Amino acid sequence: MAHLKITILVCSVLLYNLAFTQIDSSQTKLYFQFNSFKLNDLAKNNLNDLIKNDSAEIIYKISGYTDQVGSLSYNDTLSLKRANSVFNYLVLNGINTKRVSELIGFGKRRFQSYDTLSIEKNNQLNRYVSIWSFKKIENKNSFKDTLSKIDTIRLNIPQQLGNNSKINSFENRVNSGDSLIILDNVNFEKNRHILLSKSIPALREVLVALKNNDSLKIEIQGHICCIDSNEFDGLDIDTDERSLSLNRARAVYDYLVSHGIHSTRLSYKGFGSKKRLVFPELTEMDAIKNRRVEFKILKK
Repeated sequence: MAHLKITILVCSVLLYNLAFTQIDSSQTKLYFQFNSFKLNDLAKNNLNDLIKNDSAEIIYKISGYTDQVGSLSYNDTLSLKRANSVFNYLVLNGINTKRVSELIGFGKRRFQSYDTLSIEKNNQLNRYVSIWSFKKIENKNSFKDTLSKIDTIRLNIPQQLGNNSKINSFENRVNSGDSLIILDNVNFEKNRHILLSKSIPALREVLVALKNNDSLKIEIQGHICCIDSNEFDGLDIDTDERSLSLNRARAVYDYLVSHGIHSTRLSYKGFGSKKRLVFPELTEMDAIKNRRVEFKILKK
């Protein structure tokens, strides 16, 4: 009964937030010269416009990027210097440091390649700082409209209540008819497709379900966080290719195959950041929710 009360409370809170608030977000990009972190006149003008429209409710996320010239460590430092140049300009012009929720340099790890452009033009477009501005605003939707959106919120209410810790196991969720299952607690090394050892218990649940049901077929879906554009996958530093979500899904696939599951029962896909559960990503918890592995049940 306590579990049910908590679930109802969560539902109520979600409905309240949907009915009365939403997030208004916008992005500003500032471009830099090669190997420089100095703000040019155009960048300062754009920042002045941002400051002019500032209010106490706005939260900022600042991230720096570079071209592909130079080492990973050098570009990590350069991109952070670029982000700090923007941060310092904002602070000097009255922005409270507490309203900058994230200040980070990604270097060349999230390089975006535009196939129709030259190498130099691609490099120019990646020498930038991204500033995301977030503001909570009143939601004008009616309460009826809000209720219609509740089906987008995944509330996993158990059919039976009790102290059985396995009630929400992967196998039970398959048997209860779930067609898409988020696999929690599967984590990887930063910017790599290498599984962390703490992920193994969750993967064993999947392994047990597959071994107990010979007809079960699944598609493994990889997702990542923290990319501004959903047109590109993340950069996997082990392969130096933009295929991070795909490679992470493949790592789960390889684990299951290496433990006796026939490859014909499994497939895998990478979706990059196209299917984010949370947007915008305001906290690390938001990023964790988006940085996930899911299983699509193809056949029971």
